[in-house]
Amino acid sequence: IMRIDVGFEPDRVYTGMVNLPGTGYKDNPDLVAFKTRALEALRALPDVTEAGLTTDVPFSGNLNNNVIMAEGYVMKPGESLLAPAQSTASDGYFEAMHIPLVKGRYFDARDTKDAPNVAVIDERLAKKFWPGQDAIGHRLYEPSDAKDIQKITKDTQFYTVVGVVKNVQFSDPSEDFTPVGTFYFPY
Repeated sequence: IMRIDVGFEPDRVYTGMVNLPGTGYKDNPDLVAFKTRALEALRALPDVTEAGLTTDVPFSGNLNNNVIMAEGYVMKPGESLLAPAQSTASDGYFEAMHIPLVKGRYFDARDTKDAPNVAVIDERLAKKFWPGQDAIGHRLYEPSDAKDIQKITKDTQFYTVVGVVKNVQFSDPSEDFTPVGTFYFPY
């Protein structure tokens, strides 16, 4: 296992899980305030060089898949829905995990709820949607019509790709990477 490239540098990386009670954290502003306080406290510790938050720590068994489409992508006849792994990450997460940036940028302080929607994707998803092209600046969207997932409506949410990172192994290292890739939304 120590010789397998898992897409991040596990040396000197510590992880922990926090489950917040629903009664005290009922809405998004409360969750954002907790995240902000937690990151400030972690980053203030003397031996901490980087800190970040995510919904899906590699090898935790906590991985979600979600249907995502690329604007302009045309599904081939008989092609299955694309349901790559979906993760949410804060600024500092990729740096703390030492997940290499291939192109573009990581999430940072400008990626707030009031900013345009952005996403970071892995190399595998970039090659799936935009083979031979630069994925930066292209847009993803979550289908808003269950009967026609390629249909774009007034309710369609778009996410501009701002970064491409190396593929990360989220589960059993003896298995291959997620076949269609991973996309990340800012926390």
